[in-house]
Amino acid sequence: MFILIYITLSKIEHMARFNTLIINTIKNCFQFFLGVMVYVTLFNSLPNLSAIILGLISFVITYVGVYIYNDLSDYELDKKSKKDFKFLFTSSITKKTASNLMYLSILVGVLMSYLVSSTYLLLILLLVFLNYLYSGPARLKKNYITFSMLISAIEFIKYSLGWASLGGTSANFPFFFILSLALAYASMGYLYKKPYLSDFFIILKDPILIVFLFSGIFYVLSILLYPFKLQLVVLGFLALVILAPTALKKGTYEKSYKLLILGGIVFQMSLIIAFALVLKIQLLAELNQKIAFLINNYFLTFAIK
Repeated sequence: MFILIYITLSKIEHMARFNTLIINTIKNCFQFFLGVMVYVTLFNSLPNLSAIILGLISFVITYVGVYIYNDLSDYELDKKSKKDFKFLFTSSITKKTASNLMYLSILVGVLMSYLVSSTYLLLILLLVFLNYLYSGPARLKKNYITFSMLISAIEFIKYSLGWASLGGTSANFPFFFILSLALAYASMGYLYKKPYLSDFFIILKDPILIVFLFSGIFYVLSILLYPFKLQLVVLGFLALVILAPTALKKGTYEKSYKLLILGGIVFQMSLIIAFALVLKIQLLAELNQKIAFLINNYFLTFAIK
């Protein structure tokens, strides 16, 4: 299975000719729908399709502007580094046109988010502000501490948008699960930029590994605390199978970027499918309940001792 996934992702990466805007938009869609599936699973209710569609469209449109802003901020640096897979280098539009498109998409996206709810609007505005801090004049993404803090916050909100679009509140919100995903994204996002990505022993010395460690701790807590245990147990192993070959493959910055993002997309898609299958297939639902019973009993026995 490990070899099959490795070969599949390598072939997709080799054939893909998309730019960062497209691949990240796909990733964002899966992040959004993961929040939706968590909401549906916890409340066992049919989702409001109009709220989901409106929320997703406003999120995607806003982030078109965010990604263009990031590319414009890094334009000269990316040009020197020959990162020709970035949006501005793979399209024929001028910087001025890109700038106008940036303002327009952010404005339209923010206005549409207001139609979802005031809470959703606040989250979208917060995303725009955090991305400004990340890519703006302060260049906070250059320091691993501010990088990990900003990216963790940004990805935490992204994973929460599907939940928020359906009117979900802080009550019953799976905080540790969403936080584990956000921290994992931040740590992997930092490491893929490093030239020593394929050197396991050097990675072990990088302080960003602490962020990844906390991600694992919160993921284990999620298995103990939340009812969707089967999904988390199975997908925890799958994450190692998917991300290991993508993270440790030697290659250029572009190949590392594509493979890591593709690996993340496959993992998120698998997690969404797992949630859907457990909801729809009674046998899997019963298996999830048995796993929950075993884990809860073992944890309770261990806690008492």
